[in-house]
Amino acid sequence: AAMRKQLIVASSSDAYKRMGVTFTNQRKWANAEAAFREGMQKYPDDRDMPALLGETLLSDNKAAEAAVVLQAEAVRRPRSSRLQSALGRAYLHSGQVDKGVAALHESVKLEAWPAMWGLAAGELAGVGRDLDKAQDYAEKAVEQTLTENATGDFAHLLPYAGNGAARLAFYYETLGRVLVQRK
Repeated sequence: AAMRKQLIVASSSDAYKRMGVTFTNQRKWANAEAAFREGMQKYPDDRDMPALLGETLLSDNKAAEAAVVLQAEAVRRPRSSRLQSALGRAYLHSGQVDKGVAALHESVKLEAWPAMWGLAAGELAGVGRDLDKAQDYAEKAVEQTLTENATGDFAHLLPYAGNGAARLAFYYETLGRVLVQRK
């Protein structure tokens, strides 16, 4: 009932996204899923909602369902790196490894920046595929983050990571996982 009342007062796509993210952070997967689905119905042109729904389904161990949602949206928005990245993870976690690897590479082609490189590298290392590319992605993420730290330009990092040092540690750890997989 409380969930329903909250959804009724949501008056914008941002309100649905904030509500869904709040439920996701609380690990209330069903509530988050409901918020994102209702938000998608009311705001079908919102670019972020489908990826958020897919990521929530992945977190709730519903990879196959996430792949269906994300694939449908990727057809509508083939140039969305976030959708391709989430779709790649959904495919990997639902056993469709070749499709997952292809979608991760596509996400990096669409938007080459540290978060996308690091995510793709980690996922590729996790399945032991395309390790040369995974290493290249991880090294690029480290190099770019070091450059941003050196110049003090954290504007690109802050919305996604909190601070550059935490991101840098993550990318170094990802690079280490790739190198271990290569041996």
